[in-house]
Amino acid sequence: MINLKNEIKKETVILGSKQVLKAIKANNVKTIVIASNCPDDMKEKLNHYCKISNIEIEEDSRTGKELGIGCGKPFGVAVIGIKN
Repeated sequence: MINLKNEIKKETVILGSKQVLKAIKANNVKTIVIASNCPDDMKEKLNHYCKISNIEIEEDSRTGKELGIGCGKPFGVAVIGIKN
């Protein structure tokens, strides 16, 4: 399990599904964390690109809102990418 607080302090996170997808396609992430309530179509898309790029996927038990709060943001975050 990734320690998100440490990664946020090191500024090695990418927040949001669109931004994480761009980073996956550019091969700029090593791991992604998916919220428990991430939409199924987005999960499928992320799984597809992560398999192609050999990127680790962690499904978190927290909701997007809880992940956002954990990242210090006042909004929900469905997907978090950890940069290389």
